[in-house]
Amino acid sequence: MVNRLPKIPYKLLSQHDDLKNEAPKKAMEFVSNTRNDFREDIALLRAIAILAVLGYHFSPTVFPMGFVGVDIFFVISGYLIMSILEKSKDRPHRVFLSFYYRRLKRIVPLYHFVLFFIGLALVFCYTPIWAKRYFSSYFQAIFFYLNFDLLWADGNYFAEATEKLPFLHLWSLGVEMQFYLIAPIIFYISKFDAKIRLGQFILLSFAFYSLYFQYNSNKSTAFYHPLARIWQFLSGMLASQHTEEAKMYLESTRSNTFSMVFMVFVFSIFLPLFHGISTPSAQQIFVTISATGVMLFSPAGSIDWGLFRLQYIAEISYSLYLVHYPILKVSEYLVDYYIVESQVKWITFLLTIVMSALVNRFLEKPILSDHKTRIFIKSLFCFAGCLLLSLKWSSIVDQSWSEESVIAANARYAGKSYYPLYGGKFVSDAYMSPPVPPFGHYVYLNNTGKLKIAIFGNSWATQQAHMIRKFFPPNQTASLNLFSMPKRTPFMLKFLKRTRPDLVFILLRNGDYGAVTKDDGLVEIYWEGIRNISKYAKEIFIEGHHPFDCEGSEKDFLYHYIDNLQKEADLTKMNPTFNDSFYEAPINQRVKIIMERCAKCHLLDVAEAFIDHFNQRVLTYDPKTKLAFLDNQCHLTPAGLEKIENPIREAIKKALGKNFQ
Repeated sequence: MVNRLPKIPYKLLSQHDDLKNEAPKKAMEFVSNTRNDFREDIALLRAIAILAVLGYHFSPTVFPMGFVGVDIFFVISGYLIMSILEKSKDRPHRVFLSFYYRRLKRIVPLYHFVLFFIGLALVFCYTPIWAKRYFSSYFQAIFFYLNFDLLWADGNYFAEATEKLPFLHLWSLGVEMQFYLIAPIIFYISKFDAKIRLGQFILLSFAFYSLYFQYNSNKSTAFYHPLARIWQFLSGMLASQHTEEAKMYLESTRSNTFSMVFMVFVFSIFLPLFHGISTPSAQQIFVTISATGVMLFSPAGSIDWGLFRLQYIAEISYSLYLVHYPILKVSEYLVDYYIVESQVKWITFLLTIVMSALVNRFLEKPILSDHKTRIFIKSLFCFAGCLLLSLKWSSIVDQSWSEESVIAANARYAGKSYYPLYGGKFVSDAYMSPPVPPFGHYVYLNNTGKLKIAIFGNSWATQQAHMIRKFFPPNQTASLNLFSMPKRTPFMLKFLKRTRPDLVFILLRNGDYGAVTKDDGLVEIYWEGIRNISKYAKEIFIEGHHPFDCEGSEKDFLYHYIDNLQKEADLTKMNPTFNDSFYEAPINQRVKIIMERCAKCHLLDVAEAFIDHFNQRVLTYDPKTKLAFLDNQCHLTPAGLEKIENPIREAIKKALGKNFQ
């Protein structure tokens, strides 16, 4: 087959007579540029990235590292940004205007088109309780700051409650658009004192700082914050600046070796070897650097990356990215709602491929080649549709229950957990300064009695403290202090030594941290804490383990419960099976060991209130009132708190006898 050269523009050969001698040279430059416009290595990386993301979302156990595909996209974006800005011969302001126009044309119209249909799915496919939850983040997605919304809400990407959001994947495009705001500044900085490469040194330093920030942040910040991702964009930008040097100083065979090795490392993203990893991780850095290496060395080599035959996947990668997640999550919701037993995930996968191909063919491609005015009108139409859905969804969705209905009574606690704190105030001290209600040091007021009481724990302590106040009203207490969430051991010990409380309550929702061993380290840590408390407290009450699976079936429990109320389903199916192995759970064994060692300790057994031994079920709602015991964060609702009130009262009464009224 004969390779045809592209036609040489007539203008190039017939501008002015004095340039005729330059025409052949310019013609060859044009041909060369046309040949090199398409980078097979970048296309392959783009295909790998989107396939990895698809693999992770459709089968995370098989492709546990697939989420790192987004990191590859960030590196590619950084490389292309610098390449576009470097190659332009226009004046600076024209360069940046052209750059922003091209980026916005590439991203925005299709983005808002897909987001509009996601909004329609929320309105017509989801029940009102789910629609309300997801539309609370929809406005942020419209304006490309969903990543900040998830960050502020501590919406861990890897948590089940977060990953059901049908437009969760759009966080990455928010990060990318935010980076575009500073891309021109970074480009100018890169040009500082080219002789000593001061600008590149500054960018490299900034990249290391970004990586340091990511590694020293919590999971949500490390994942969603643009500062934690800048190092990946900068990796691509720096590679772009040194590509010509690699061509100049490296032989083709050596470049082939480097690029092949790095490409193999990139393909490691598909290996099912690293389960349970999250951002930040060494594997993430490894893949990011490898993708950078491929783009740096491939242009100087001669490998034909097109032999992988993934060009079409690369071509539709943006459509695939936008379309796959909402199709997957909406289908999962419908399957769960209608309790359909089928391999719908693979049907969804095929539907994703077909829909992405259609979106690319009939929307993405026409938009990219359309006139500016028509692009603007189409973009504005989709944007307006999204905005209208964001503002008026509640008038479209049928929220037909009355305020007096049992659905409304449960829905009140679907948005956030119930913390009945009253009769006191938060104080700012060494325990938490300033306090973050409902967590921190809470002091109950108007005490006129003699008992000194302290409550320690996590969010469950904040929920249950009002019961302790109810059992010991102001006329019985000299002081009642609640300490929730932070672990400030030195402060707590000083407080105990100073106040010497009569009663200490440890109210915790405990986790199971593996089997108990002969010399169990966790038992010793627990025991050391209890022993320190027992030096100063007269009596210690320790809350036992609850029977709920907070890491599994009870996630988003209240939403599912309300769904079943609305469709009048059999609510007994919401009660999971109870197994007697619960009593041998590691946390129960550890609590038992502590109780045997501690003469001052008394168990507050709250588990039995939720166990139906006759039917071997864990009770999650009141069959008479149909009020749920759990909310979406595996905290107790008012009905659940009422359920444990009597068991706690009886345990205190048994321990204190006549001293408890």
